[in-house]
Order: sequence, then C-alpha cells, then structure tokens
Amino acid sequence: MPNVSAPILETLGFIRQARDIMGPESVILIGLIGKPGADTLFTPVKKENRQVWKQKINAMGDPYLQVQPLGGIHE
Repeated sequence: MPNVSAPILETLGFIRQARDIMGPESVILIGLIGKPGADTLFTPVKKENRQVWKQKINAMGDPYLQVQPLGGIHE
C-alpha cells in the first residue's frame, strides 16, 4: 500500500485483525513503498511518512509489528 499519507483507521483495524488471527508472537512486517511511478512500483519512502507510520504502529504497543521501507528511504 502506498504510504502517501498516515495509516487510516481501516488499515490499523486490518493489522489488528491480522494480529488476532496470527497470534500474539507472530512477526507482522508492514512494507512501505513511496508513490509508485510509471516505470517502477517500489519507489523510495519519504522519511517523514516512514516516521508517521512507525509512530502509529509503535503506539499499538505490539513488539512484533515492524515497519520496513521496501523501496529505500527518500531523504
């Protein structure tokens, strides 16, 4: 899912549902990409967008949720 904005409530709800299904100690990796271009899908993630995602996910209090940029980080 492109990370052009902060995670919306529906996305956070989906992550909570995945956690309920997978159990409390399964690692869930949330892969971030920037806005896709015409010739590539995995574009760099803006640093500020990655920070917003990390803050929201960290606020969930789940040590097994991880946020990882898939296309690198755009400084």
